[in-house]
Amino acid sequence: MEAFLSELYVYLVDEMHVGLNKVLSIEDQRPTPPPLTNLAQLKHFAREAEVNGHLELAGRFYQEVNAAFLSLLSSGQTPIGPNALPLINQSLTKTSQWFFQTSREYQ
Repeated sequence: MEAFLSELYVYLVDEMHVGLNKVLSIEDQRPTPPPLTNLAQLKHFAREAEVNGHLELAGRFYQEVNAAFLSLLSSGQTPIGPNALPLINQSLTKTSQWFFQTSREYQ
């Protein structure tokens, strides 16, 4: 009986540590700060950089646009239609083309 109680105590203490680690790891995560720019501003900056010949900078802005839009999609703030297949395939080029075709309403 003592062996059983000893093993039970060890098991319960281990489970308590697992539970505490889960709770503390959730509390330690800092919330993501809100973005400093919106999608319309990012698209404007990307187009402006592209027109001015700064293609590397334009590419970075377009990547930011895609990341921001994917973030909206994952948070459920943007409706997804049947044309969202490129997003599922994770193709950056197709995603940006799809984004610019469907995001006119979010400007």
